[in-house]
Amino acid sequence: MSADEAGLGIVEVLISLVLGMLLAIALFTVLHGTLYGAISQRGMSALQEAERRAVNNIQQVAHSGGYFVVSPTLSTVGPTPLSTLQANTALVASTYASPYGTFAPGQYIDGVSSSNSSGMGDVLNIRFQSAENANTNEPTTMNCLGQTNNNSTTPIYYNNSYFVDPNTQSLDCAVNGGTPQILVGNGSNGGIQVQSMSVLYGVDTNGSDSVTAYETASQVSNWSNVLTAQITLNFNNPLYVATENNGQPQTIPFTFLVDFMGAGGVN
Repeated sequence: MSADEAGLGIVEVLISLVLGMLLAIALFTVLHGTLYGAISQRGMSALQEAERRAVNNIQQVAHSGGYFVVSPTLSTVGPTPLSTLQANTALVASTYASPYGTFAPGQYIDGVSSSNSSGMGDVLNIRFQSAENANTNEPTTMNCLGQTNNNSTTPIYYNNSYFVDPNTQSLDCAVNGGTPQILVGNGSNGGIQVQSMSVLYGVDTNGSDSVTAYETASQVSNWSNVLTAQITLNFNNPLYVATENNGQPQTIPFTFLVDFMGAGGVN
């Protein structure tokens, strides 16, 4: 047999195997990077959508906070201003089961600090009155669950309670102390979860009609002086992998500010 017909030697076979393995590793690396990039992109998109939904919901309710229907049958009684009388009549004193909060007459913002809310973290309460649906002179107000007043003869009020449920890891809302409903989180929308919520309240401490201090709920002494709320939601990080040291934090804080349209004036 001539040398040209001897076939591949052991060295050539080993070189071919090594080159094949290197090529396979390169292809696997590209595939893994592409797959990780696609998963990361979907995760970040889901996170941004969850943030958008949370902001839109809370801002809509906050802008309705303190709204009430003016009653033409009321008049000024003694030294009580008509605006105060109207507000106290429309938004009566009420108490909801813990941890939802307690309202004095006319009060429409209330909060509960995490140390007082049974492990739920901070609780934000915003309430307003919704006009009867036959009243075409008043705007339609919607609560945090997307519900409106279907009663044709009587205005009603909604207390919207926001908090994070540590068991479902979701941002929830309950109306008038009822069963809470999940707004975002709980592993839905691309596996997004909400770990916690903290709220700081912008307070006018000197009567300047502007925020001069941010306080926790337990620090607020007069809720009628609250003008804004700074809300921080801690979402799980879609890029965090527990089994890999990829330098990503486990949670991502998302902070936004809402202003209360009814603060400091007549509704």
